[in-house]
Amino acid sequence: MATPAEASRSLASRVGACALHSKYDSRELTKNARAKFDQRFIDEVDPDRVLPESERLRRAEHARKAYSTRLALLSAKARKRRKLLRVVEIAEILGVSKQRVDQLRREPDFPAPVDRGARGNLWAAADV
Repeated sequence: MATPAEASRSLASRVGACALHSKYDSRELTKNARAKFDQRFIDEVDPDRVLPESERLRRAEHARKAYSTRLALLSAKARKRRKLLRVVEIAEILGVSKQRVDQLRREPDFPAPVDRGARGNLWAAADV
């Protein structure tokens, strides 16, 4: 969860972005950056410019989609690492009772809790 300072900074940034986009055409502001981003994939798929233009653009589009999909995968993995689980959720994942999870917690190879919540210990989902 974001700290109050982070939340305030985020809101201030959103205000600034909205004000900027209310005064100027967003597409025009980002035109150069988008062209450079697209050029990256064209250079990747056909650095020597030997392919026909239509084939070069088709391959560049697929390279861009692969890049975006890779980012989405990395983002999902990062969110999973940050997710915290309670005993009841661990029991569901493992298919055992809460009492069995309590027994497993005493085993030396069971991961240590990463935080103590209002309703008990919390474990990182990636550790369980």
